[in-house]
Amino acid sequence: MPSILTILCFLGLFFAACELPTALKNHESSKPNISIETKDSFPTEKRISAVDLGIQLQASNENYQSLINRIVIEKLALKQAFDAGSIDLDSVRNYFTNTLVNKIIPYWYGMPWDFSGYSAIPGQGTVGCSYFVSTTLEHIGLKVNRYKLAQQAPLGEARTLSLGDSIIEMQLGDFQNDNLKEGLYFVGLSASHVGYLLKKQGIWFFIQSNYDSPQEVLIERLDSSAVFNSYPQFYVVPLTHSDAFLVAWLKGTTINIQQ
Repeated sequence: MPSILTILCFLGLFFAACELPTALKNHESSKPNISIETKDSFPTEKRISAVDLGIQLQASNENYQSLINRIVIEKLALKQAFDAGSIDLDSVRNYFTNTLVNKIIPYWYGMPWDFSGYSAIPGQGTVGCSYFVSTTLEHIGLKVNRYKLAQQAPLGEARTLSLGDSIIEMQLGDFQNDNLKEGLYFVGLSASHVGYLLKKQGIWFFIQSNYDSPQEVLIERLDSSAVFNSYPQFYVVPLTHSDAFLVAWLKGTTINIQQ
């Protein structure tokens, strides 16, 4: 096992080079009909894709379990450096966001969606929308019961992950001229769907286990997402920019499930 000093040196190089990219669920049984036109819901002058912004869509050649094990080691080194005052919380933000978006989630792209899917192994079985979120959070090291989190309604999941902070309630049109910082967010869509939101260079992306066609885990721009555009209300929780959430993740604090 590499020494903590070696890992800290690695993390120092990582932070210098890293660019911030920026059981069953009852609520999955009721989905809105997707029949609206999405082209006018958001401005579409710039058709920049996730790939254009450096968001990773392909998993690395590293074994997934080996990646999870390595994250455990890196997280320990990160905590020791943070406790010693040699790095600040912004370094933690960068590591958490980049690792979840560009390291863990790419293994899940293309994973088939199913209403009752709860696989913990990318490439095997199926995964529903809430289990996709709860499992990837657990795999990055958040101390949360992925089954109990996934069994909550979207607002309950938002309350759980907000750790007592205010939940941002938004309407569809709010995403056109929002002032939210770039980074990663949890989003609950009304009463029946959840996923991640990623804002980078002013463009919003939706990362989800999609129940519409194609029925799989994917990332897409909000202005291209028929699913996202079919909902009227959203519960948004910052992950990248929540100090309380990041400290709880870093220190291994157990996250209590809220309803």
